[in-house]
Amino acid sequence: MMSSISRSRAVYAEHLLRPFMPAEARLISLQFLLLREARAFLDIELQTGAITSEDAFRVLRDDVAVSDAMARAELARLVDIPGSGPSYFFGYSEFLELRRDVEQALGARFDQQAYHDFVLAQGKLPVSVIREAVMSRFMRRAAVSSGGDLTNLKGNPSDK
Repeated sequence: MMSSISRSRAVYAEHLLRPFMPAEARLISLQFLLLREARAFLDIELQTGAITSEDAFRVLRDDVAVSDAMARAELARLVDIPGSGPSYFFGYSEFLELRRDVEQALGARFDQQAYHDFVLAQGKLPVSVIREAVMSRFMRRAAVSSGGDLTNLKGNPSDK
């Protein structure tokens, strides 16, 4: 079974590839993104009793538009493995936020390949730890080279 960080990276990689996919593949990718988003909130709502299993089934079938069989399988997963829905979707969202923060701060100096090579080299660490390493590697170096103050970015190790 893949770890949540591996799943987070897989969803992030799919996000990066989506613009290059043929239209049919993009549609499928977006359908699965919708399913992942639904898993994230349905998992929490089921575990807290905010919705019933029947309600979650209806959301999966009617709003996410999966078959009855897939809705039943997804519901079983949410009930049998609590926390799996939000865990990797949260990681994916954190990867997107980190990339946006670095890209915004560096502007034209952002090097996508260097960024991704560095992030991948960190291994299967939590995104919060990867964020610290990325901020240390890219943001402090950028602040020194530009003479600018980049300390207001969320998660900058110098803020702690």
